[in-house]
Amino acid sequence: GMGAGQSGSDVSIVSSEPESPTRVERIEFWTEPLKNPVAAAAGGLHSFLAIRTQDRKTRILEKLVDGLIHEREVMRSELVYKRMKKAASLVKSAHKSSLRPNLKLRTIRRWAKRHRGDYDVHSANCHRMSTYVWNLSVAEHRKRMDVPQSGLSYFASSIGIGASTRIAQSRKEREKEADGDVEWKELRKEIKERVERAKKMRAEKRTESRYLFYF
Repeated sequence: GMGAGQSGSDVSIVSSEPESPTRVERIEFWTEPLKNPVAAAAGGLHSFLAIRTQDRKTRILEKLVDGLIHEREVMRSELVYKRMKKAASLVKSAHKSSLRPNLKLRTIRRWAKRHRGDYDVHSANCHRMSTYVWNLSVAEHRKRMDVPQSGLSYFASSIGIGASTRIAQSRKEREKEADGDVEWKELRKEIKERVERAKKMRAEKRTESRYLFYF
């Protein structure tokens, strides 16, 4: 997978070089319904940025509930398909002419990294990272945007919908999930055995007290 940072090729790029492969051509702000059904039913959204660079690659940049900034390359068609299926919405887009001059991918990564760390459904969520990077990337003030859904996220945090966003489904995560399932099964078995033991002891005590009563 792609790390949330250093692509070695970036280092050699001189900022005055106009035709840099990682110069940002276009930034798009996207949202999609949250994977958590409760949060999605409340209208909760996850947001991410799609960044197209001079080398014609499109990368998605997002903050997930693990608190990390995730970056991955996608086919443009994947986003178009999501939009057609109404599985995602394109909220805003800015082309090169509306962006800071000579904006590079490495700069965007640096800005995004400032939001790495804790994840909080209200104060440190995906929208805050996406909005922060968007607002630094656009040149014109009128193109800037407010953090979406801050009222809803405040409500969610107050009623304890903590991990209501999409969780990164990396292989490691799936393995962890499988381990969790095994642990959960073992725990359930142990609880069942304890309950059975307690019932048995209660039954034995009852018969004991019945005998005591007779003597």
